[in-house]
Amino acid sequence: MINLRKQLTTILKTVCPRVHYQDAPENETLPYIVYDITSVLPNGENNDSVFLDVDIWDSNEKSDNIEGLLKNLRTALEGRTIETEEFSAVIYGANMVPIADPNTMIKRRRASYTINIYA
Repeated sequence: MINLRKQLTTILKTVCPRVHYQDAPENETLPYIVYDITSVLPNGENNDSVFLDVDIWDSNEKSDNIEGLLKNLRTALEGRTIETEEFSAVIYGANMVPIADPNTMIKRRRASYTINIYA
């Protein structure tokens, strides 16, 4: 999974330069991305599926910037194939949802993907 995380971090940094796995520092500059791999489902001998959640955080009165980041995220991930010496992976479709924050100046969106991994 470490190699998959490295590959995902590299891809996500093309969308936003500040990318974190699971947690961001408390005073991180906005916008930033936090991602997590939430579960692994064995599908067979050499095939697993994992769920990827990508949260984009921004502070903007309008949602234009975060919507642009979501569009770039979709372009970077949907249908993407990752090939390494250890595995091949294909990233599939996203479910995009807004997430409310107690601070109304913070905009947050979550995109959820499925990644099929072939060893």
